[in-house]
Amino acid sequence: MTDLGGVLDEFCAAFTTQDAARLKALFIGDDASLLTSDDLVLRGLDHLHVFFDAYAAQATSFAFSWYSREAYELGDVGWVVALGQETARRGGGEVDSPFRMTLVCRRTTAGWGIAHLHASSPH
Repeated sequence: MTDLGGVLDEFCAAFTTQDAARLKALFIGDDASLLTSDDLVLRGLDHLHVFFDAYAAQATSFAFSWYSREAYELGDVGWVVALGQETARRGGGEVDSPFRMTLVCRRTTAGWGIAHLHASSPH
């Protein structure tokens, strides 16, 4: 991915369509991590890959819409902060919740990849 905003868009598209292969390809480094406010703590690509495979097989999917998103770069490190809404879909029903996401990315020769993702629902 050549721009940070594109990394957020690609993650959201892959998560919405439950595309495990696309999700796995976005995370880089053996020490990649994903944390949520629901006490999910995943460290390392092996754990992330197992989680994405399980997510792809479940009945509930999630989509995101953002009312604010900002991207910052400092050399080969970048981060994206997005605020908006998460929509959980299951069995024809939908539930909307406020949502925030932060991606910390590293630039490689192939472009930007996610090193860390934090997702949370403010209560």
